[in-house]
Amino acid sequence: MNTSKKSFFLLISVFFALSQVAFSQVLDRVISPAPGIWANKQSLVIDTSDGSECFYSYSGSDPLTSGLAYDGPVLIDAEGSVDLKIAVLHDGGREEYKVSYSVVSAKPSKSAPATAATSASAQTLEDDFYKKISSQAVWNYKDGERISIPSSLFYKIGDGEKPYLRGTDLSLDITNCLSRYVPCSVTDGSADYRFVIFVPVKGAGQLATFDVPFKITDWNTFTFTGKKLIWCIDDSDWSASTEPIKIDRSIPHTVRWQSVVYQKGNPIECFTLAPKPQISVSMPEKRNASAFFKIEGDSHYMMSLLDANASGEQHGKSGLFREMTFDTFYGDEIRGQAKFALYSDGVYQGEIDVPYEIDKQPPLPPAFAPSEEGYYARSSVSLAIESTGSVFYSVSKAVPLRDTEVFSEDSKFDSVETGDFRPYFGAVDLIAGTDKAVFYKVKAYSQDKAGNRSAISEYRVIIDEYNYYISESAPELGADGTFAHPFTSFDQIRSVLNNGKFAHFFVEGTLHMPAGITSIGTNCAFTSAKRGKEGRILLPASASIVVRSASFAAENIIIEKEKSDELLALPQFFTLEHGAVSFENVEIIGVFEDSGTAFTAKDSVLRFSNTGLTIHAANYACGISASNCKISVSNGRFASVAPTAVNFSIFGGTFDLAKSDCKVVSHLGRIAELTGTKARLNSNVYTGEFDSKNSAVEAVWKDEKSVLLADMNNKEKGFAK
Repeated sequence: MNTSKKSFFLLISVFFALSQVAFSQVLDRVISPAPGIWANKQSLVIDTSDGSECFYSYSGSDPLTSGLAYDGPVLIDAEGSVDLKIAVLHDGGREEYKVSYSVVSAKPSKSAPATAATSASAQTLEDDFYKKISSQAVWNYKDGERISIPSSLFYKIGDGEKPYLRGTDLSLDITNCLSRYVPCSVTDGSADYRFVIFVPVKGAGQLATFDVPFKITDWNTFTFTGKKLIWCIDDSDWSASTEPIKIDRSIPHTVRWQSVVYQKGNPIECFTLAPKPQISVSMPEKRNASAFFKIEGDSHYMMSLLDANASGEQHGKSGLFREMTFDTFYGDEIRGQAKFALYSDGVYQGEIDVPYEIDKQPPLPPAFAPSEEGYYARSSVSLAIESTGSVFYSVSKAVPLRDTEVFSEDSKFDSVETGDFRPYFGAVDLIAGTDKAVFYKVKAYSQDKAGNRSAISEYRVIIDEYNYYISESAPELGADGTFAHPFTSFDQIRSVLNNGKFAHFFVEGTLHMPAGITSIGTNCAFTSAKRGKEGRILLPASASIVVRSASFAAENIIIEKEKSDELLALPQFFTLEHGAVSFENVEIIGVFEDSGTAFTAKDSVLRFSNTGLTIHAANYACGISASNCKISVSNGRFASVAPTAVNFSIFGGTFDLAKSDCKVVSHLGRIAELTGTKARLNSNVYTGEFDSKNSAVEAVWKDEKSVLLADMNNKEKGFAK
């Protein structure tokens, strides 16, 4: 079976049980067909065990005027939409039924080349099975037979809300005495088939009766029916009365009779009425148990089944038995009052009703009711498990996730183990991680009183109090920052930035920052939501970002400040006070109407990796202006474009610059100005583009208090030597 089939059944086993046949089988007389969409032609099976005459039509005409007479199961040779009409005639009058269904032949499946051997074998078994159930009106079950449903398929016995079970061998106890028509539905996840299994009557001896000149009614009523005979019971007087009398059936009685004409030597015949017996029923409380009925009492008694009150039952002469077994196929459940006729030496004595139950039907898988809906939760989850039977569950440990793993395909977590199953007594608490998102997997199954276990239900959830999603194209309704319902604007994330917890924002499209100063006091990070398609943070000219006593990180994203002619334009881009910033694979672009600095930092930490920083200004442009900071730049691309331009203006602190391309385009400009700074400069390229040779200056200037701890393999172009 291909991957899509497997996923279908792992995720949606319960769906079949609820939606396959969305009807109540009120047509008990019509065993087949049933409403639905089927991939095979359907058989017509009607219960006529009461002697009714039936007529049917699937052409839309009145069955009694132009229909066909039903004399046994028949395959209906019709495809597409079928409207079957049935008329039943019996002593009580007329019954009419209509069953609408569709037959849509399934297309042959194609196995993937990678699993050709396995799939071809499974497909052959499936095809053989489909051919067999499609070519006959009913499957005539034989004693000891095993009906093999391929394990690549799923089946259910009967109709209505029942679970689908993986294909297996179906069989009955070889001593089974219950004759039934049993409907079975089979599916491969893309097409549904339905067929009917017929279990024939089992005989045991002849249902022969012994002629006696009396009858027993309701066990206790004795009526003598003989002509020209006299009779007596036990030691009573002889009588010719035909009036009913009551007798005590808890003790034996002897009935005698002889000719009313007395002659010496007349024969006297007799019959012993044994005490009324009991019928015991054994229903072991275990899976796959059948119901075993046995006469307890006088060995002269035999019983014949009159009615088992089981769906699809066929009433007929079942013979006489001392013991009888009722059985059904795995996946089915039958219960009711079995009615037996009791005979003593071939003389009918009365009926006995015996309640029984055979439960081979696993319960429906349990349903999960989490306190937060969906695969992605914002806080700890209280998980209730709902079932009609006892529930057993197992839960995995909290699996911590890296930020990028919250985007992972669900299949990534297939290998997570849940441990041993335990009884369920109340809600299962799934606790959020202390500093990152966590994943949980919970499995559960139901078990009924007969010990039948349901299929295993599985619940998966990522509990994430830290990662939020932003998409400018997402609907605003219901936006909560989850992957399914992203935030759409910066206003929606303000509360998150102030909640005191680390927040990671994944941006799809453009995040428009508001005008004015945006203060960030919570550790946060911004990353593109989709790899290969960078998100964008756009600041208007009148906006800037201030990071105070917090960290700000960005990865795989574009951060841009627009140019504007507005008088309210701010020269600041990022301002850091006792903060930390980290940029990886980021493009930072700032355009200023007059003068501008990309980063103004004090007592902070700045790290740039594989990041580009480009600043344009009409007068003065500076990439980083820092005081008493720790700065690390590797594989960077820095460009400052203005009449007066500098990439780095560093006062105190430490400055590491490695493997970076640094450029100024100006009248007067430098790569770095170092004042009282400890610096390492290795393997960089410095480029100066000046409007005149006279304006060329040295690339890196430092005062007497600055120390170059390393200055190796750097190349210069356009600067004064």
